[in-house]
Amino acid sequence: MTTPLVRTATLADVAAVAHVHWDSWHATYRGVFKQATFDAFPLAAREALWHSTVLVIQRAPEQRQQLLVACESDAPHAPLLGFAALGPLRANGTLQPAAHRGELRALYLRPDVQRRGIGSALWRASATWLAAAGFSEMYVWALAINAPANAFYQARGCTRVDHRSFDADGLRFDENGWFTPLPRTAANGEAAPALCKGRIDGLNKEMAS
Repeated sequence: MTTPLVRTATLADVAAVAHVHWDSWHATYRGVFKQATFDAFPLAAREALWHSTVLVIQRAPEQRQQLLVACESDAPHAPLLGFAALGPLRANGTLQPAAHRGELRALYLRPDVQRRGIGSALWRASATWLAAAGFSEMYVWALAINAPANAFYQARGCTRVDHRSFDADGLRFDENGWFTPLPRTAANGEAAPALCKGRIDGLNKEMAS
C-alpha cells in the first residue's frame, strides 16, 4: 500500500467515515459488548454523528474541532482507510477541560488495513492539528481490554494519567486515560486552520519521501 494521504474530512466523506467506525467497532468489540450496545448505536446514528460533526467544524471553527481522514491517495473518490476526531478535552474520569488541553476523541481504521502505518499517520497529523489550534497537551481514552490500542499510545510516548469505569448494558468496563505534551507551534487558535493545512501537507510529503 502506498503512503496514505491525510486531509480534513468533508460532508462527502461522512458515509465512509461511518462505515469505518461501524466496521472497526464490530471487528474489535464483537463478543465483548452485548448486541444491545451495538443496536443502540447503529450505522445510521454514526452517520448522523459525523455529519453533525463536520457541520460544526465548517460553521463554528471557534469550537476547535476537527475530523481528519486517511485516504489511499489524493485522487477523487480514493478509498477512505481511517479517521481521527479531535477537539477540546471533555470532562471524563478525573480529567477536566482546560483551554490548553486537547483530545484525540476517536481513532479508527478499516479492519483490513491495520498495522500498515495508517494509524501512525493519523496520530502525527492529529498532534500537528491540535498544536496548531493552540493546545499544548493531548489526551486520549482507550478501553483497558483493547491491548493493541493501549500499546499503540504507550509506544508513542504517552503516559497513563487516569482510569475510569463505566457500565454498558449491565457489563462493567474500564478505560485508560493517556497523555502526551504537544510542541508549541501557534500563538493562539485563530491561525490553526491555515497552519494545520501547511503542516499536514508537509507531513504528507515527508511520509511519501
